[in-house]
Amino acid sequence: MAHIINTARTKQRSIVITLLNLKNAFGEVRHDLIYEVLDYHHVPNHMKNLICSLYTHFQTSIITEQFNTPIITVGRGVLQGDCLSPLLFNMSFSTFIQQIKSEKYRQLGFWKLSEIGIPIKNHSTSTFNSLWSSVQSKLPKNIFNFTIRYISNTLPTRKNLSLWELSSTSDCSFCSSPETLLHMIAGCKTYLDEGRFTWRHDSVLNFLASTLTAVKNSTLYADIPGFMNPSVITGDRLRPDLLLVTENRCLYILELTVGYESNLQINANRKRQKYRDLINEEEADYDKVKFVNLSLSTLGVFGRSSENFNGMLSSLKCDAKYSKYIKRKS
Repeated sequence: MAHIINTARTKQRSIVITLLNLKNAFGEVRHDLIYEVLDYHHVPNHMKNLICSLYTHFQTSIITEQFNTPIITVGRGVLQGDCLSPLLFNMSFSTFIQQIKSEKYRQLGFWKLSEIGIPIKNHSTSTFNSLWSSVQSKLPKNIFNFTIRYISNTLPTRKNLSLWELSSTSDCSFCSSPETLLHMIAGCKTYLDEGRFTWRHDSVLNFLASTLTAVKNSTLYADIPGFMNPSVITGDRLRPDLLLVTENRCLYILELTVGYESNLQINANRKRQKYRDLINEEEADYDKVKFVNLSLSTLGVFGRSSENFNGMLSSLKCDAKYSKYIKRKS
């Protein structure tokens, strides 16, 4: 898949990737598709008529002690427990896959399946989402390939190597836990103790702190060497990653989290809960207190909570080009 996507990128071709959800596979087979498949495979008429009689104008009703539902017309799904059902399912999907491989269907570009299409839910903010796509398209080839393999979970983790029968174990060589992608990115205790995750986090924080020092008439505190420590304001009990005090007595409390994509919202919720009391305490000393919950993935994907980071840059009067630079580099 990585090779196909990279070829489309370098040759500036359109590409469509369709994911077939087989979780409810038998329930997804449309009855009109069964008729077409039986014709396609030249099934004898007497057999075809017998099978079609099971699925033509198929209706059912739910009967309970309290009520009976109206007649329900069923247009998809093969019968459970029927010995023919696995055969019909395999014939339908194998034929479908064969058809879309043919040249004439490749020229269509994409199909819009209105009734049985897959709904797409976009949970990331549009600004950051489009920015990440732009950055990804300009990556060096080797890094681009890495991101594609990362997204498709085809990197050679021990878990994958074991599934591919290239390793005798799926355990991490450092801590003996299952070495999944999530484990490598954010879960290995040995990596944590060695400071690998801390280095990754502090590298992003150092860039942000160094960049935001350019904000005029402001005072910046960051929980990394080379900057005034946030404990000057907050004390040692809680130390946010970065504090910025502006000339109009507005305190920005920025907390940075760098983790795995599926944990972005979980991390953001945890940090919001952690600093809730501190925010309330600081409101007594400043005209405004704004909490910036910057939750990033290791690939640079911004979580939903990061929208207030965009608002912070706007409030600090960073022009659009400079704001884009900060978000791109983060």
